Amino acid sequence: MTNAGVATRCRGSVWVVTDGPERSDRSATPSESQVRALDVDGVSAVAVGTVAWTVALIVLLFARTSLETSGRTWWLWVCVSGALFGCAGLVFLVRRRNRRLSR
Repeated sequence: MTNAGVATRCRGSVWVVTDGPERSDRSATPSESQVRALDVDGVSAVAVGTVAWTVALIVLLFARTSLETSGRTWWLWVCVSGALFGCAGLVFLVRRRNRRLSR
């Protein structure tokens, strides 16, 4: 994939960025730097999702009477389950990350 004279390609979890166009001849590329993936274990993505479900739950709790009159109280339970599954996912991912880092 090239973009304005910068070539990038993926090698496993490492993106390789070069200054010039992508070439098959490795000696012809001017310079090369390696960029690591930001979130390899997914903890921050699940944390953001869990916070989003919790915020949605709090907002919907303030609108509970409106939800009851329109028959949409199930929205609250969707937010509760999203927050709970997110917390369980965070526990799992943090434990997995810690196990992997301790090796």
